[in-house]
Amino acid sequence: MSQRPARRMIRVLNAFEQFIYSQTFGGVLLIFCTIIALIWANSPQAGIYFGINHAEFGLHIESLNFDMQVHAWINDGLMAIFFLLVGLEIKRELAIGELSAWDKALLPIGAAIGGMVFPALIFVLFNAKHASLSGWAIPCATDIAFALGILSLLSKRIPKSLIVFLSAIAIADDLGAVIIIALFYTAQIHQMFLLMALFFFLILLTLNYFGVYKLRYYLFFGLLLWMALLNSGVHATIAGVLIAMSIPVRTEHNPQAITDTLNALMNRLCVVKKASEKQEKEQLEIIHSIESLVHHVESPLQRLEHSLHALVTYLIIPIFVLFNAGVSFQDISFHQAIAHPLTLGIIFGLLFGKTIGIFLSSYVLVKLRWVSLPKGLNLKLIFPTSILAGIGFTMSIFIAELAFPNQIQLLPLAKTGILIASLIAGVAGFVLLYIFSAQSKPRPLETLNFEGHAD
Repeated sequence: MSQRPARRMIRVLNAFEQFIYSQTFGGVLLIFCTIIALIWANSPQAGIYFGINHAEFGLHIESLNFDMQVHAWINDGLMAIFFLLVGLEIKRELAIGELSAWDKALLPIGAAIGGMVFPALIFVLFNAKHASLSGWAIPCATDIAFALGILSLLSKRIPKSLIVFLSAIAIADDLGAVIIIALFYTAQIHQMFLLMALFFFLILLTLNYFGVYKLRYYLFFGLLLWMALLNSGVHATIAGVLIAMSIPVRTEHNPQAITDTLNALMNRLCVVKKASEKQEKEQLEIIHSIESLVHHVESPLQRLEHSLHALVTYLIIPIFVLFNAGVSFQDISFHQAIAHPLTLGIIFGLLFGKTIGIFLSSYVLVKLRWVSLPKGLNLKLIFPTSILAGIGFTMSIFIAELAFPNQIQLLPLAKTGILIASLIAGVAGFVLLYIFSAQSKPRPLETLNFEGHAD
């Protein structure tokens, strides 16, 4: 078969496999953008970096104000698309994924809750009497791109169930982060715009209720919803999650009719292959029909999720990191920064809070026999995975921007803590998972002689 039809058949790959693939390469790209941002922010061209961040542009539509800095367009605009993807992933997992059944969902949800509560408590212990207390949610987040990127380096040594477990925790963690942002990181509420946002959200739900499957209608009213929330005081990225919750998760086509058509096409393909090797054109036409059928049988949620993955992974998140990870160390003493309660709260929260919260919650749930571990997974492997979850990075930086808007003293300290903790968590988690996976891996039969002793 030629390369072109082979590429077409990639579309039928499992959505979860595509997700792991994109996030793995996305993690490498984020590392590169982080390095560029740090070098740029501390170079003689640092003025250009911060100048671009604070440059203003936009437009005005009657009473709606869209004149914002580049930094705001990225964090309020582009990140709304990121949260749209997050919302789609959350809805998919709740509807048909790892969080769809209570017996499968209890372990990752319980671990995620523990992985948010303990970091917050540790942060509060360090910052209870300081102005930096508003950043309590910063160490609660997990960066799934980095964490899965590291897991992918060990893919031949670890069970797939471990990757599924971490993904489910991260998605439940994202849901918690969305709730925190909506409840605790909002500005002064403007009721008129909030009512407008509610009106557009009700329209989206109505479209879903009456079985409208055209994505363009959801995206149009979703844009109006984002515009209203942007001026309401509620953070505009919440619009992405609300839009996602309204997107249909079921397909509009009859499953039996699709199955019958697919079987007929597959039978035709087999007949053509057996008839003659020269009938390549007809083979390609049949394969194209199968590809088209698979594309149309996808639900609107699946189609939108697939189209957004590359955009978010390779463009939106790298741009966010490039213009948010740049911390200038010229006015910061490293010794003072590392001793500041804000920095310590974030470092200890991400490193120890995440580890204790996720591992302890998993341990208790398993020992109480409320849940059973997936096949191939054990508590020894969950421990280093809990450390990997301490890579907060993207979501932690985003929450830091919400917690300390325009605070030139606290925000660099928060980002410093996030970078240090994420680096340590990544290295420590990788090393321990490498060691523990070797210990957990069963010895191959060929290494044993007939008396049961190693050769």
